[in-house]
Amino acid sequence: MTDQRLLLEVDLVYELEMRLRAQSVPVDQWKPGLSDFDIAGILSTVGLTPSREACVLWGWHDGSLGEGMANQLGPVGPRFLDLASAVECYKDYRKMVSDLVERTTRQPSEIELRWNASWLPFIGWQLPAVLDCSVDEGEVFSWWISALDTGAWRWHTDRSQWSRHPEHLDSRLQGNRLL
Repeated sequence: MTDQRLLLEVDLVYELEMRLRAQSVPVDQWKPGLSDFDIAGILSTVGLTPSREACVLWGWHDGSLGEGMANQLGPVGPRFLDLASAVECYKDYRKMVSDLVERTTRQPSEIELRWNASWLPFIGWQLPAVLDCSVDEGEVFSWWISALDTGAWRWHTDRSQWSRHPEHLDSRLQGNRLL
């Protein structure tokens, strides 16, 4: 992990926050961030080492409070999970996949193919968006800034909800599930 790359991601998350605030997204209603030490401790309970992207994300905010449109990080899922909930979701998916493999193929190698052990949910619970904790080269913050800058994501204060306009995205980002 390079200090320069870490600073770039920290800068990107604060650029993201500025753009969210410019659209009056209720960021102040989200939970305060965690320390790297706390993030590592929570993830160690499931044998994960936090990626730089995970540390930056949960160091920024430890998820949103409650459910509903105002608690979304963007229009890509029902809720920005706090880290404890992300770990519970991780456990649920690992167990669900393990049980499915046991009932069907009985091939332990199938578990990793269906739910990689390094995937950590961060948005939503049912079909969650995940961060890959085995990779330190995430781009999610840049993608989200692009979505806000191009108008692909728009926050409607009067309705407290997001709208998506993927046609405004750069063609290489269209179809990206995290946008």
